[in-house]
Amino acid sequence: ETPTFIISDPSPIEVSEWYPLINLYTHNDHVITKAAIRATTSADLDTLAPALANAFAANNDIWGLLRPLMKQEVESTEQAGTLFRGNCIASKTLSAYCKSIGSEFLQQMLRAPVTYVAEVPANYEINPAKLPSGQNIEENIQNLREAVHFFLKNIMIALPQCPPIIRDLCHELRELVAESYPESTYTVIGGFFFLRYIGPAIVSPEGFDVVDWKIPPNARRALVLISKVIQNIGNGVEFGKKEEYMLPLNDLIQQKIPEVHDFFDELASPTSKAAPPHVEVDDALMKKLHLHTVLIHNKIMKHISACETEMGLVNGSEMKNYSLVVDFLAQPALMDEKDYKAFKKQCKNQQKKKH
Repeated sequence: ETPTFIISDPSPIEVSEWYPLINLYTHNDHVITKAAIRATTSADLDTLAPALANAFAANNDIWGLLRPLMKQEVESTEQAGTLFRGNCIASKTLSAYCKSIGSEFLQQMLRAPVTYVAEVPANYEINPAKLPSGQNIEENIQNLREAVHFFLKNIMIALPQCPPIIRDLCHELRELVAESYPESTYTVIGGFFFLRYIGPAIVSPEGFDVVDWKIPPNARRALVLISKVIQNIGNGVEFGKKEEYMLPLNDLIQQKIPEVHDFFDELASPTSKAAPPHVEVDDALMKKLHLHTVLIHNKIMKHISACETEMGLVNGSEMKNYSLVVDFLAQPALMDEKDYKAFKKQCKNQQKKKH
């Protein structure tokens, strides 16, 4: 039997070889997406999150994925301090999406300060336990302070180039959080923008296309320290006894918090709600989503009925189509030999458990 693929808004991805898979996750009600998220272990969220972000973005429905995830995170969190922290699907999906559409903006913000730290002779180590012989810790603290100033200045002046969708996401975050945790709006925006989006690109700029050359080890350590300070400024938190050597930077954190809060206000202000940028289907991500879907298909099926009930859908309305699509996806011709063998082995093991 041929699977019935539900087509809502026709788009160029219908000609993609990955269309059956993308449609499975993105068609009306997103039941399969909800079931797959519940069926996925924390360890596998790093596979699922970027793949879902790509599937929904390529299908011009990124808000259909991100808005419910953000809302669920706020509603299910009991303490403000844990909002969008840790190993949650909302944070991972937001980060993956922003990385995929925001690499040019990262370059505009970070290339100049990263290049400066890597190429201009200066020392930044302020941990006495790691301080090389002959270096002056007070001079290094001053160098670090100046570098943080440079980074923050570049980040702030680049705001007009920020993709509207990132600003809209920050606005949505602020609105959602303000309803339940109004005192935590700056912390959540800082956690998303500085910790999740900018922080990793500061520490590993070559991995985010900020620069196209390898960062030397001494500069890498400097970037780690700079990232620590910027993240604490974003969180509005001073360093404590856990990292005592960072205490001399606490006055800088207090000095910069009001300035950064003003930046967050502007970052999260409503925009013209421009359409999200076009995103191409990523073959590598879809291949991972394909394999993940096939390997955990039984777990997903166990969650489909519950999702249908919660959403007021007719029980079984998604199950038949899901089974047909998974059978289609699990054909040997659509999988690498190694992956297909892993799938068949899993099926045998599951059969043994039944008996």
